[in-house]
Amino acid sequence: MNTTKLPAGARVFNFGPDDSLTASITDARQPAGKTGAVIWGMGVAELQAARRLAKGGFVAMQIRQNGDGQRPLLNESDVARCKEAMGVLASRRNAEKFILMGNCGSGSVCFNTALTDDRVVGLVLSNPHVSEILTASSAYKKRILSW
Repeated sequence: MNTTKLPAGARVFNFGPDDSLTASITDARQPAGKTGAVIWGMGVAELQAARRLAKGGFVAMQIRQNGDGQRPLLNESDVARCKEAMGVLASRRNAEKFILMGNCGSGSVCFNTALTDDRVVGLVLSNPHVSEILTASSAYKKRILSW
């Protein structure tokens, strides 16, 4: 049983194909800007990140992909799910730009989403799959330098 306490006002809901993604939104404690954060994971570290972002005026959505934790290497459907999460945050909280946060495989999902979606303005990655990032780093470097 998961005993992690959700922040005040947080609501847990499912979305995505076959409701396979679970999410919780933490609203900003001060007037929110148009940039939201999509955080892959619903553990203690991710909850703390969402709370800190809320203090800074960001709305943050934590998401978790349901299943046994085993999934194949990154594929296009993972990026599509990340874009769908951004769409949910856009429709529910009017976010227009996004910071994506992910660890390990989810870090790679965030990285590859940023390569293909101009709404992504920031990344926080920990332990991403290096082989995937090395193959795409030159394309992302061009994009980041253009900002």
